[in-house]
Amino acid sequence: MNTTKKITNIDLFAKTAKKLGLTVTKLATEKNPNLCSISSKDKFYFLSTKAPGFYPESRRWGAHLTGSKELTQKMLKKLGYKTIKSSFITPSNHNSFQSFFKEAKKAASTFPVILKPDKGLDGRGIKYVANTTILKRELETFYKKHITVLVQPIITDSEYRILIINGKVELVHSKDFRCVTGDGIQTIQSLLRHVSKRNKNNDFIELQYDLTRNTPETILPVGMTFAYHIVNDSSARHYQFEKFPKNLTKWASELTKDLSIDTFAIDLFVKKDLSDSDGYTIIELNSNPGLAHYYYSCNDTVQPDRICTKVLKKYFNLK
Repeated sequence: MNTTKKITNIDLFAKTAKKLGLTVTKLATEKNPNLCSISSKDKFYFLSTKAPGFYPESRRWGAHLTGSKELTQKMLKKLGYKTIKSSFITPSNHNSFQSFFKEAKKAASTFPVILKPDKGLDGRGIKYVANTTILKRELETFYKKHITVLVQPIITDSEYRILIINGKVELVHSKDFRCVTGDGIQTIQSLLRHVSKRNKNNDFIELQYDLTRNTPETILPVGMTFAYHIVNDSSARHYQFEKFPKNLTKWASELTKDLSIDTFAIDLFVKKDLSDSDGYTIIELNSNPGLAHYYYSCNDTVQPDRICTKVLKKYFNLK
């Protein structure tokens, strides 16, 4: 899909609101330049990429719960859900970097592993770690910035995102490694030049060369992909917005009741397929999931608009 300007989540909700006859007013503040309101004659809500978020009927404490991966995992485990194995290491619990590094090295007993900041969003700050030398290098930044870090194993099961809005599963899609795609002309090295430096993980790229037996000079055939970061992004390899497996909808319904949160996105590793909820491993939750990325990652303009319209109609009691 070709667009001259990428639509943002704010754009999407504002556009839909105007289409429904609602009023959109910009209310930018120093700390929140994207804040605006959507209103009818007798009702309004604030719309923002930060709290209070996109969804007017979401419970505010949901953002607090999902703001920390450690807190999320503690609550999910308490409720009996399977979560990805994680070791949480906090700089303030150590009087030296050596002590901090020692605990992390013990947690990373088998390489490779990944490091994540406890409060990271959208894959920011995730590091691929192939050995002890890289582990020490990456941990120095976390320690200096006083950031709690997660050490997690690398899991190769299929990853999915489940989008739940107002207590109902609305969309399911796959998530895959960030990749460049071959055109039969350019080398892998030339394709990677188009990726910003901050989005590339050189250690992970070196591993991909070993695994694929390619070199930087290899011309990537048309349609073939080459991964450049451990982070998984939205993809349409699996894309479903109706007729969900019964086990999935039942599991999601139970989760919303257990958490007392009815709007969020869940990232899952799935052992076999989505019809077998026993094979689910929860990676993390997002209490303010965006919709606009479906335009670009999944080439879909219909479902984001449909969901956005449904959210606004329900809140403003529109027919």
